[in-house]
Amino acid sequence: MAVWMGPQDDRDSIAAIHQALTRGMNWIDTAAAYGLGHSESVVGRAIRDLHERPCVFTKCSLIWDREGKIAHSLKAESIHREAEASLKRLGLDTIDLFQIHWPVATAFLRQSRLGHR
Repeated sequence: MAVWMGPQDDRDSIAAIHQALTRGMNWIDTAAAYGLGHSESVVGRAIRDLHERPCVFTKCSLIWDREGKIAHSLKAESIHREAEASLKRLGLDTIDLFQIHWPVATAFLRQSRLGHR
């Protein structure tokens, strides 16, 4: 599923998730930036029909443009947009843990003042 690991077969990734779940894994950690949304989509497909789904953790703040260039944003409107996109890709109504990907303290202080700026 991870871009930097080279090509991945979605079927193998889904099978690995299912195998881990049968062995007791109860949470999955992914991020929108992994595969520019593709990893979340694969996780969503893997958990779609499960009777009892694991906790799902994903991340925000790494966004990309049409060319796939990644940037960092902690602006409130960006985080809201990212959350909605992640929910859609994962096929979920809620995300169990929504984390900041690579938190940058100065960016957080500058951009997070209740969505102002």
